[in-house]
Amino acid sequence: MNFLKHSKKSRVIVITALCCALIVVLYAVSAFINNNKPEPDTVRYTGSVGSFSVSFTRFTDYDAFLKAKSADIIVYDSKEEMQNPPGQGYIAGEVGFHGSIEFKNCKLELIRASGWNTSATPMNMVPGKEGPADLPFITYDFSDSSKNIYKTAIIRFDGKEVVIPLIKS
Repeated sequence: MNFLKHSKKSRVIVITALCCALIVVLYAVSAFINNNKPEPDTVRYTGSVGSFSVSFTRFTDYDAFLKAKSADIIVYDSKEEMQNPPGQGYIAGEVGFHGSIEFKNCKLELIRASGWNTSATPMNMVPGKEGPADLPFITYDFSDSSKNIYKTAIIRFDGKEVVIPLIKS
């Protein structure tokens, strides 16, 4: 009789352990699937800190990218030259400066959640011009699209650095 009681307890423990293991496996699978979803075809990011702002859109369609980029930027690459593996991307946006200091050059770095980054140089830098300015930029983003969740933009100019958190919209 004592053996039957012990056997029932063992079954309950084994069944409970299996249920817990199943829950952990299901959670891990759902987390893996959600983290590896590619972004939609078009994703917009914005952010601002003080007198600096960044806004850009990541496209997977080259024609949509060409229509959205600033008319001040000329792209010489044809659509045929830009055919790359899945996950390719094209970024068009602008850096806004609404202050009154003069700076000679500007670099932009877009940081992803995965640690990969993309660099760009905003255009229309007019030496000697003081503030407000909207500086358009483009860059190509050919990495795996599931890793292109941008979190931060870093603007570097004249030895200074402005870190801007980005919001996906």
